[in-house]
Amino acid sequence: MVLSLLVVAITLHFGIGLTWLLALLVGAIVAPTDPVAVIALFQQLGVPDRLRTLVEGESIFNDGTGGAAYELVLAVLLPTLGLAEVSGTTSLLNTPVLAIVGEVLWLIFGGLLLGFAVGWLVSHLLRRIDDRLVVITVTIAVAYGMYLLGTALHTSGLLSVVGAGLVMGSYGRKNAMSPRTIESADDVWEFIDYLANSLLFLLLGFELALTNLVQSFAGIFFGVLGAVIGRVLMIYAFIPLQDVLARWWASRTSRRRARLPRPRPVPPAWCPVMALSGLRGALSLALVLGLPEALTQRNLLTDIVYGIILVTLLGQGLTLRVLLPRWKDKLIRAEDVKSLPTQV
Repeated sequence: MVLSLLVVAITLHFGIGLTWLLALLVGAIVAPTDPVAVIALFQQLGVPDRLRTLVEGESIFNDGTGGAAYELVLAVLLPTLGLAEVSGTTSLLNTPVLAIVGEVLWLIFGGLLLGFAVGWLVSHLLRRIDDRLVVITVTIAVAYGMYLLGTALHTSGLLSVVGAGLVMGSYGRKNAMSPRTIESADDVWEFIDYLANSLLFLLLGFELALTNLVQSFAGIFFGVLGAVIGRVLMIYAFIPLQDVLARWWASRTSRRRARLPRPRPVPPAWCPVMALSGLRGALSLALVLGLPEALTQRNLLTDIVYGIILVTLLGQGLTLRVLLPRWKDKLIRAEDVKSLPTQV
């Protein structure tokens, strides 16, 4: 995600002359991916579960990290424009280096640790409750409460929610929820997810009526170019690295019992699908709508982000819709071939 952020910032800076801080801000906004449409398509076509998990899991972590990067860039940018008091952002200017490092680490990792702790505590409390309505209410309260708590403690609210969700969705789901409660909670959260995304994109439609994307065509072009290049570089640079580490780890644990599941190489046939799955959507829209009204070139930034969202949703989304049915059998065969050595 950081690589994608930097590539978008570089293309916007050299393409349309956007200042580095504004370019980095746009990069932070559009770096997180939104796999909602892609995951729905995967489920319809019966794509391997592991591929779906990779795409969805990446988005979960990138949402929180993208939100933290967004807050960090704003903390540097707004004081230079005299807008720190307007946004309530703490200035990082004239701050000792060690203090800045501490704030950045707390912003990135503090939310996760906070979420892990609260998720573990709530999971233990839920073991004493056998009412599915109460349990579902607690999960909703934790989700929204963790965001507020993380923000109040000046760390990432998004990462706080991610941390709590990871613990409650794994440990809590296994040890504190009955099968009936799990099924009911899945239905409720699926509806909440659908409703939230629908409202966000309805809001996008209202906002687009007030913009002129044609005037911002150059910025949208370079923004999309950076997003696509960053996505391709990320997939084809880091997936092979993951494969090397997976084989190395498998060789070290082959003769002894491993406590954790062994990482497996990602089939090369999956890489094009993962590259095309980098759609931008709900979080990018929410972040750009949260920009201060007094921000310099705010209209240009919102136009660029809206354009990137539309192009990736329509362009990459429709491309996947056309190609996935033709690639389905190849994707399944690639998973079967790659799983044999691990099972043996």
